[in-house]
Amino acid sequence: MIKAIVFDWAGTTVDYGSQAPIIAFQQAFESFGITVPTAEIRADLGLDKLDHVKKIMAKPDVQDKWREKHPNDSISQAVDQIYRRFQKEIVQKLFEISKSGVGKLRQTLKLPSLYWCAAVVHSFSRADDIFPTS
Repeated sequence: MIKAIVFDWAGTTVDYGSQAPIIAFQQAFESFGITVPTAEIRADLGLDKLDHVKKIMAKPDVQDKWREKHPNDSISQAVDQIYRRFQKEIVQKLFEISKSGVGKLRQTLKLPSLYWCAAVVHSFSRADDIFPTS
């Protein structure tokens, strides 16, 4: 008898190919007038997301774009602002993607004495918005 099921959501069950963080990074940077190519974002997807923002912002061309668009804000401030924006974007992207059948799967698995666990690597505080428990 099956007693438990464990899913790795991010990059597999919910977001195969890890498109959500790529789109969220692009939107976060673009909201400040900076375009970052998909290949540059994908190159370091395994990093902690704050470290990922720092690594992108360490590139001279990205710093030049930031200073051109936001001359009164430091690179440190850029990292903080872009990371905060990324956190909002990733929650929204995962919420949009999660509507693609995860709820039906969750209802199907709602059997007596069956436990399930979702493992994610994104840091966000509103997981219930993305993966509702009801």
